[in-house]
Amino acid sequence: MKLLRCFFCLPLPADLAAALEAWIERARVVVPGARWVSRANLHVTLRFCGEIPQPVAHRLSFGAEAALERELSEPPALRMGGWGTFGHPPKVLWGGLEGETHRLAHLNALLEDLCRSEGLEPERRRFSPHLTLARFPFPPEASKLPPWSFSGREWHAGTAIFMSSCLTPAGPRYTPLKIYGKN
Repeated sequence: MKLLRCFFCLPLPADLAAALEAWIERARVVVPGARWVSRANLHVTLRFCGEIPQPVAHRLSFGAEAALERELSEPPALRMGGWGTFGHPPKVLWGGLEGETHRLAHLNALLEDLCRSEGLEPERRRFSPHLTLARFPFPPEASKLPPWSFSGREWHAGTAIFMSSCLTPAGPRYTPLKIYGKN
């Protein structure tokens, strides 16, 4: 049986993704060796599903439709916050989110319930809305990063995507399986 590596996410507006891409390119020069996220792969993960059978992925994509369409009919207002790291020692660099993040937590809870109803393991980590910017094989020197000028940048998240992820040596390739809300 074919397995698909899937997740639900919110895409970024094009102008914010372009600005973050420019920041990442400057950061790449001063922090070599990190695996920086490409512009095309920047997103806010709502629920990672892991590798699941294709029929389960199909049921999840359609099972989420009514809830996501309803919740995104009035798009949550989000703002970029500061940045930070996950892990001890730090292994992931992230950009934080502010604004109506409680609505993202609600979306996560709806998707968590749907995933559990399909037999997926519960998410072990507490939901923390963020954008992953890079992964490090070693702790980065934060003082080398370019100035972070994204705090306060606002957008309305009216679209969600059920995404397939294929891991390759060059990094993950994402393919939308279903798009919800306003395009």
